[in-house]
Amino acid sequence: MAYHIALFIHVVSVATWFGGLSMMAIWLRNAARGESIDAQASLRAAHRANMTMLVPTAILALITGLYMLMNGGWGSDKPLWLLIKERFASTWILIYVLWFSYAGGKLLKKAQEEKDTEIAVKRYILWLNLSLSILVLIILVVTFQFS
Repeated sequence: MAYHIALFIHVVSVATWFGGLSMMAIWLRNAARGESIDAQASLRAAHRANMTMLVPTAILALITGLYMLMNGGWGSDKPLWLLIKERFASTWILIYVLWFSYAGGKLLKKAQEEKDTEIAVKRYILWLNLSLSILVLIILVVTFQFS
């Protein structure tokens, strides 16, 4: 029963993380184009939402994934898709958390110091899209369960 609850939380966390990244990238694209949204305020709000919602969601996905991994055993006879998921996805979550905490804050400071925040917003969008691409790749491997 606990495994199924962890699986549910894991899937909801990954879905929330994916949806949040997607919406944030779209929102910031509109701000970069100057479509009646203040780019600096949008970048601040996006970074705050990333740090308060998406980073904890990614960490929750990592914790539940590790819990399920420990319940499934540590044997070496795992299929390829599970090895990719456990190693690559766990590493990516850690990189995501550390990178967005550091680089996102740095881009936010850069945007606040300069008059033209378009470059900082576009870089943030680039990192969001890269994160989405890697997340889609992980979901693809897990869905098809390559062996």
